[in-house]
Amino acid sequence: MVNENDPARPNTVQAVIERAVYTGDIVQYEARVDNWSIKFEQATTETLTSFGVGNTVTLSWKAEDTFVFPKDGVSA
Repeated sequence: MVNENDPARPNTVQAVIERAVYTGDIVQYEARVDNWSIKFEQATTETLTSFGVGNTVTLSWKAEDTFVFPKDGVSA
């Protein structure tokens, strides 16, 4: 569900949190978008909201910060 209505935010999707792991200074998340899984991290600070499993969130990112890997991994 890419947000095509806002050209200022072309890399925006709605996702559902499937996994959240607290690792001290960051929380590692895995979110589902249709048949895709997106993994991201968020620093743990008092000002940021943490998300629970089942929460619907809006994710956005800069195009230059995007990395896509094949499902079977990267061969050397």
